[in-house]
Amino acid sequence: MLASGWSEEAIADALPIDLNTVRNHFGRYRQGGLAGLLHIAYRGSCELDGAHLAPLDDHLQTQLYHSSNSRIVPLLISPEPKT
Repeated sequence: MLASGWSEEAIADALPIDLNTVRNHFGRYRQGGLAGLLHIAYRGSCELDGAHLAPLDDHLQTQLYHSSNSRIVPLLISPEPKT
Protein backbone atom coordinates (compact mmCIF):
# COMPACT_ATOMS: atom_id res chain seq x y z
CA MET A 1 0.00 0.00 0.00
CA LEU A 2 2.87 2.36 0.76
CA ALA A 3 4.35 1.56 -2.64
CA SER A 4 1.02 2.55 -4.19
CA GLY A 5 1.19 6.00 -2.63
CA TRP A 6 -0.91 5.43 0.49
CA SER A 7 0.18 7.35 3.59
CA GLU A 8 0.86 5.49 6.81
CA GLU A 9 -2.18 7.19 8.34
CA ALA A 10 -4.45 6.09 5.47
CA ILE A 11 -3.23 2.49 5.81
CA ALA A 12 -3.86 2.52 9.56
CA ASP A 13 -7.39 3.86 9.00
CA ALA A 14 -8.19 1.41 6.19
CA LEU A 15 -7.07 -1.78 7.94
CA PRO A 16 -7.93 -0.60 10.96
CA ILE A 17 -4.69 -0.89 12.90
CA ASP A 18 -2.55 1.41 15.00
CA LEU A 19 -0.21 3.79 13.17
CA ASN A 20 2.77 2.34 15.06
CA THR A 21 1.82 -1.12 13.81
CA VAL A 22 1.99 0.13 10.21
CA ARG A 23 5.40 1.63 10.90
CA ASN A 24 6.66 -1.52 12.62
CA HIS A 25 5.55 -3.77 9.75
CA PHE A 26 7.12 -1.46 7.19
CA GLY A 27 10.37 -1.39 9.17
CA ARG A 28 10.45 -5.20 9.30
CA TYR A 29 9.79 -5.30 5.55
CA ARG A 30 12.66 -2.87 4.85
CA GLN A 31 15.04 -4.94 6.98
CA GLY A 32 14.00 -8.44 5.95
CA GLY A 33 11.69 -8.27 2.95
CA LEU A 34 8.69 -10.59 2.89
CA ALA A 35 10.54 -13.09 5.09
CA GLY A 36 10.83 -10.38 7.75
CA LEU A 37 7.07 -9.96 7.78
CA LEU A 38 6.50 -13.66 8.36
CA HIS A 39 8.21 -13.63 11.76
CA ILE A 40 6.45 -11.78 14.55
CA ALA A 41 8.02 -12.32 17.97
CA TYR A 42 5.26 -10.59 19.95
CA ARG A 43 3.91 -12.88 22.68
CA GLY A 44 1.28 -10.64 24.23
CA SER A 45 0.87 -9.43 27.76
CA CYS A 46 -0.85 -12.52 29.18
CA GLU A 47 -1.10 -16.17 28.41
CA LEU A 48 -4.33 -18.16 28.35
CA ASP A 49 -4.59 -21.36 30.32
CA GLY A 50 -5.88 -24.55 28.75
CA ALA A 51 -9.41 -24.01 30.05
CA HIS A 52 -9.69 -20.83 28.00
CA LEU A 53 -7.41 -21.66 25.09
CA ALA A 54 -9.25 -24.82 23.96
CA PRO A 55 -12.68 -23.16 23.47
CA LEU A 56 -11.03 -20.21 21.74
CA ASP A 57 -9.14 -22.54 19.40
CA ASP A 58 -12.33 -24.50 18.63
CA HIS A 59 -14.18 -21.28 17.85
CA LEU A 60 -11.44 -19.89 15.62
CA GLN A 61 -11.29 -23.13 13.63
CA THR A 62 -14.78 -22.35 12.30
CA GLN A 63 -14.85 -18.53 12.37
CA LEU A 64 -12.64 -16.07 10.51
CA TYR A 65 -12.31 -12.51 11.80
CA HIS A 66 -10.53 -9.82 9.82
CA SER A 67 -9.97 -7.70 12.92
CA SER A 68 -9.91 -8.21 16.66
CA ASN A 69 -13.10 -7.04 18.26
CA SER A 70 -15.64 -7.77 20.97
CA ARG A 71 -16.91 -10.95 19.27
CA ILE A 72 -13.98 -12.91 20.71
CA VAL A 73 -13.95 -11.32 24.17
CA PRO A 74 -16.91 -13.37 25.55
CA LEU A 75 -14.95 -16.55 24.84
CA LEU A 76 -12.07 -15.28 26.96
CA ILE A 77 -14.15 -14.22 29.95
CA SER A 78 -16.69 -17.01 29.98
CA PRO A 79 -17.03 -19.03 33.20
CA GLU A 80 -14.78 -21.99 33.80
CA PRO A 81 -15.96 -25.11 31.95
CA LYS A 82 -17.94 -27.55 34.05
CA THR A 83 -16.24 -30.87 34.65
